[in-house]
Amino acid sequence: MLAGGCLMKHASFVGDSLLGRGVNVDAFCATTGLRRDGGPVKEPAVDSITVMLDGRRIITVQTKFGAVIGDGVALPARTVLAPGTLIGPGTVLYPRGHLGATVSALLPAARAPGSSLINSPSLSVSSP
Repeated sequence: MLAGGCLMKHASFVGDSLLGRGVNVDAFCATTGLRRDGGPVKEPAVDSITVMLDGRRIITVQTKFGAVIGDGVALPARTVLAPGTLIGPGTVLYPRGHLGATVSALLPAARAPGSSLINSPSLSVSSP
C-alpha cells in the first residue's frame, strides 16, 4: 500500500509492504516479504513473519509481510529490506559504500599520503 506523494521513478520492487507519505524509493530497491531462514522456499509459505518493536517480538500472522516505511523516508539505491523491517518516519538511511563527513577526520589511515580506503576489508568506497 502506498500513501500519497510516494516516488518510485526507477526499476524497483515493493511488495507486501506499507509506505508512508512522501517516501522516495530510489533505483533497484526491493522489499522482500518471504522468510528465507529455514532452507528452501516453500510455496505456499507457512511460516509467519515476526517483527521487533520496542524490544518485543510481534507475530504478524502473515506468511508474506514486507516492510513498514514511515513518512518522509528516502531509500537509497540498491536497498534491500528483509521481511518485517520497520523504518520510523523521517529516518535517514545512508547508501552502502558512501562515506559522509571528512574521512580523514574519522580514520587516521586516510591521512597518510597515497593511502586508499578502497582495499580496506571493513569499508567500501564508491563514487556518488
